[in-house]
Amino acid sequence: MPMSGHTWLGAAASFLGMWVVMMAAMMLPSLIPTLWRYRQAGLGWVTAVVGVGYFFVWTVFGMAAFPLSAALARATPIVVGVVVLMAGFLQLSGWKARQLACCRAAPVPCRASHGGRRLGGGVVPNRARSRTRMTYYAWLPPNENP
Repeated sequence: MPMSGHTWLGAAASFLGMWVVMMAAMMLPSLIPTLWRYRQAGLGWVTAVVGVGYFFVWTVFGMAAFPLSAALARATPIVVGVVVLMAGFLQLSGWKARQLACCRAAPVPCRASHGGRRLGGGVVPNRARSRTRMTYYAWLPPNENP
């Protein structure tokens, strides 16, 4: 996306320059051993073709990703708003209320089957296992809870 005072061509050239530098920094460490093996196998010119072809393909991908990133940048506020509205509808839905009711009505895990430990004569359930069980109950239909 062009900054103020930049043309689309200038912004694309700037992006492409940064993309190539990023590719060299992040992809060369894993590509060099492969290219080294090609060279040791006596494939000198093939090594150069593979290296140039690898970076050419990723450069073309970066050039295709630039306009897409500009479009996504414009759509991000709308997408975030839709996600927040959907989360709000879910929070206030009857489905969520039923699932919470199932969690609240679920039996407390016992010491023998869920790793609780005795403390002062009572049983204190292992919290992680208890939360896992509550998550399990949240996805069951209301009449299938044990």
